[in-house]
Amino acid sequence: MQGKPPKECCTGVKTALASPASVACLCDTFGKDYSIPMNLTRACEQHAACGGNPAALNNCSLKLPGGAPNGAPTE
Repeated sequence: MQGKPPKECCTGVKTALASPASVACLCDTFGKDYSIPMNLTRACEQHAACGGNPAALNNCSLKLPGGAPNGAPTE
């Protein structure tokens, strides 16, 4: 990821990842195909780039490019 995202974006990311229910919804959404291209690696790195808990999405059962399981980005 290049640089820190804007403050407005980080506020929303931190708020969403502070709630276990929101995290569960995000994990579920990441696992579905909505015919919208999504870079899961960047999506999972967003919270860390905003200074959030890097383990927030570890319970997601995601298979990211490069084979990193459980939402653990490799880059």
